[in-house]
Amino acid sequence: MPILARAHKFDLDRIGAVASFICAVHCLLSGLLLGLLAILGVGFIGNPLVDWIFISVAVMVGLGAVWDGHRHHHSWKPAALFIGGLASILISHTVFNHVHAANQPLDADAIFSTVFAVAGGLMLVSFHFVNRRMHKASHCVCDEPIVPKEKSPANVSLNSSEPVVRTEVLR
Repeated sequence: MPILARAHKFDLDRIGAVASFICAVHCLLSGLLLGLLAILGVGFIGNPLVDWIFISVAVMVGLGAVWDGHRHHHSWKPAALFIGGLASILISHTVFNHVHAANQPLDADAIFSTVFAVAGGLMLVSFHFVNRRMHKASHCVCDEPIVPKEKSPANVSLNSSEPVVRTEVLR
């Protein structure tokens, strides 16, 4: 595959793993050290809008990675990690009201919210690693064009001397 053809293709699992790790660190820091973050000048990390941006990016990249992964390795096992991680993050934000307030008391809701959010972020990281590993192990050639061999009888059209280019993938 030419270098220019590969340059436009994004590795959703690499992007997703990095983004999910950043999300997990964000949830840990904003849940435990929000006062310190404000002193360091990065208090905007505690904005609830940032949380929903992280969640939206995780959903979009994750769904793309699930689709691409299933297309290559034909397994829904990584998707279970994705769904579990996303559910954990949503539980932390809706059931336990994952808030970022410097004066928030350290009660059971705050602890469970942080634990569910960090666990969800780490599950999303795991999903991307497992999905990528299964993708590489499948040795799928779904994106590679099938190039006919020189003058093979199966590749020669009956009406012309031009080879027939097959577009389906043989398994």
